[in-house]
Amino acid sequence: MIATLILALLAAPQAAAPAPKSVYPDRAQRQDIGARVVLLCQADYDTLVIDQCVVERENPAGYGFGEAALKLAATFKLDKGATPRDGVRKGPRRIPVSFNPSKE
Repeated sequence: MIATLILALLAAPQAAAPAPKSVYPDRAQRQDIGARVVLLCQADYDTLVIDQCVVERENPAGYGFGEAALKLAATFKLDKGATPRDGVRKGPRRIPVSFNPSKE
């Protein structure tokens, strides 16, 4: 099972990166279920820090994908040289996280 991070709202478009399989919720893994989570985080383009994330949306709910996305959020960081599309260097940003089942 793979989770992908889509950080297009934070910086220049980048390829989505696979996340560790260990964060994929067990029940969803057994049932081969994927999900989409949207986190609302604080981003600071001067320090490159992304923190204070909370789950804004989780679909489907009840499988633990929100909690898994928050575990991943602890590793989020803006790329050096990233610039915000809206010009605001510090403030809230939505980060979509997709969990996609894979046949491995």
